[in-house]
Amino acid sequence: MKEKIKKHFPPLILVILLITLDQVTKIIARGTLSDGPFVLIDGVFEFRLLFNTGVAWGMFDSSTYAISALAVLIMAVVAFFYFRIPADNKRFTILRILFILIFSGAAGNIIDRIFFSAVTDFLYFSLIDFPVFNVADCYVTVSGILTAILLLFYYKDKDLEFLSFKKKTKEDVDEPQSSSEDKDDSGKDGSDV
Repeated sequence: MKEKIKKHFPPLILVILLITLDQVTKIIARGTLSDGPFVLIDGVFEFRLLFNTGVAWGMFDSSTYAISALAVLIMAVVAFFYFRIPADNKRFTILRILFILIFSGAAGNIIDRIFFSAVTDFLYFSLIDFPVFNVADCYVTVSGILTAILLLFYYKDKDLEFLSFKKKTKEDVDEPQSSSEDKDDSGKDGSDV
């Protein structure tokens, strides 16, 4: 029991710190930007308060309960797969961190929906007229993109077997033996040319 607590304590602390950072920035935004935007770099970037009742970039406006339910489902799926990642394999450390960021971002925005019925957005790139967003959105978007890149280009199918729901059979566990088709008439496998 102590081993499990010790193993999951650092990720839990990281989740708490990430959510806290998101919430503190939103508290500051609500407290300082209600009178109007603060231009950091004229024509490029500003802090502008916006209460978003939709999802990313204001889509599905006024669907707070449905969006919250979907976010909770996403958090559950991310947590489920997080706990399936082999803990003893350093190769998956970055994937674990990305899952923690996605989970924390979703949680940060759910907190806003619960207490304010809208997500507090305040980061605005006016140069490209990019929709207003927040720190939690950064966690989810950047981590989601990096996770997709890792799953598509870095990890091989064999690396991701832990994500499969397929039951392993004895044949899946045993290493395949070289077949007679791999050998030439002399009995050699033809690999030493």
